[in-house]
Amino acid sequence: MSQIVPSGSTSTVGELNHRDETTLQQAQSGESTDLIPLNPKESEKCVQIGGSLTGTLRAELIAFLQQNVNLFAWTPADMPEISAKVMVHKLGLDPGRKPVRQKRRNYSVEKLIAI
Repeated sequence: MSQIVPSGSTSTVGELNHRDETTLQQAQSGESTDLIPLNPKESEKCVQIGGSLTGTLRAELIAFLQQNVNLFAWTPADMPEISAKVMVHKLGLDPGRKPVRQKRRNYSVEKLIAI
């Protein structure tokens, strides 16, 4: 369900929320999770799902994940089309140079409160 906002009008972020009210909430950091093996023969290929999921929804999610286990990339070898340059993160540092301390920034009172 999309919203059309007339030009020249202002809207708050809350008014532009396009999420469906029936979508599932993400697992909170304190919520328990269950470790689900996707393939009994390969015990290292597991995923975690929210411990609060029950019944049909839980069973459907597990079945869906097990049917689509081939879509997960467990190792870099599972992604041969992707260059290692994309997967590897490097900092562009010259080992022959010493670090330089940046100048301290001065902020206005309003910005300091926001920080």
